[in-house]
Amino acid sequence: MLRPTIPVYAPLPPPPSPMTTTSASGETVPTVTLRLDGDDVSAEAFLDAARSLLDLLSEVGRSLSAEKAISWRVSDLSTGSAAIALQPKPASDRDHAGDTISSTVGGLAEMDSADTRPRHFSDKAVRSARKLGQLAGADGAGVVLQASGCPVGERVQVLSGRVEANGRQMLRRPSPREYGSVEGTLEALTIHGQDAFAVYDAITGKRIECVCDREMLEQAIEHLGKRVLVRGEIRRPGDGKSKTVIVEGFRRLGVGPLPQAEDVRGMFADNPVDIEEWSRYVRQK
Repeated sequence: MLRPTIPVYAPLPPPPSPMTTTSASGETVPTVTLRLDGDDVSAEAFLDAARSLLDLLSEVGRSLSAEKAISWRVSDLSTGSAAIALQPKPASDRDHAGDTISSTVGGLAEMDSADTRPRHFSDKAVRSARKLGQLAGADGAGVVLQASGCPVGERVQVLSGRVEANGRQMLRRPSPREYGSVEGTLEALTIHGQDAFAVYDAITGKRIECVCDREMLEQAIEHLGKRVLVRGEIRRPGDGKSKTVIVEGFRRLGVGPLPQAEDVRGMFADNPVDIEEWSRYVRQK
């Protein structure tokens, strides 16, 4: 009679080291750490929180600088009170990443205390912040953000459900002015009355007026007919639907046209891909 085989398991790894804010060379690197406190943090809640934070960092970073898109890497993970630390990749993005982290954590602190929109929080950023507030207000869970290695120094912010409630109020009120970015094809230039160029949204087809100075208009000439990302102060006159951008910077997106329906039909039928990977593919075309 055969005896059942008893599997032998390897010993558990040691607990993770404390979150680090230094590079291999010993230099301080801007770091944002997200921690979910609670006795029973679900995987879904942790992943939702991490995704919301990444979306928020991306939107605030784009508002701060259209010229640089920050790529974030995971520098640390820990269990117990589930935590994830993010740092810029490559290291050359440290200054921009430090400003982005400071503005993000500072903006969340503002949303936790009042329903006044933080400076670099577009509607999309507010929605991402609301998701973090929803997690903070659910089942007594705690959501903590920590900024380290940033120009304004160390900062710890404990979020509450007020972030979600105040964010809801912000989105209910049409905001005549906000800071953010728009994407589309640069198709028109004008010097009548004021220097400006027009971007046509790739999805809605709507014209977006982009007011700029003469030097930036000359740069825009070189990008005529190209897809661009434009950053600046977004104004929504009157109806709240149309918008004008007071341009602070812009950059070209990709080097080719967007893929057409016939180009992608059936390509993922036998090989599903993550939506984030597909979005990255589209942006690079």
